[in-house]
Amino acid sequence: MYKIEELELYKKTNEKTPHIFNVSGDSWILLNLKKGCEAGSHYHEGKSKLKDPETMIIIKGKVQFFLRDIKTNEEKEFVVEAPKIVKINKNIWHKILALEDLTFIEPTSKEAIDDIVKVEF
Repeated sequence: MYKIEELELYKKTNEKTPHIFNVSGDSWILLNLKKGCEAGSHYHEGKSKLKDPETMIIIKGKVQFFLRDIKTNEEKEFVVEAPKIVKINKNIWHKILALEDLTFIEPTSKEAIDDIVKVEF
């Protein structure tokens, strides 16, 4: 009649609470960030179809995005308030700052995780 499943906790910190879950064979990550928390500081080379573009579904809160094209160094900043979907192209470095407590989900896979290139600017 119904089924209730626990979400798998993945690399929790004091500011970030990520959970991994599967729906119809697809993996997703649910991420809760506390206000003031930063995440990202990376880009994707597009080796994974899930990261070309990367899709983030903002469910709750307000978040500031910092973007930089790694080929042209063009920079952009913008703020998004839930509910919204944000798509970030490959080779675009991105970092987020939770302006409020933030909840978002995005599709993931081992291939998608292997497509992360960490860079600090």
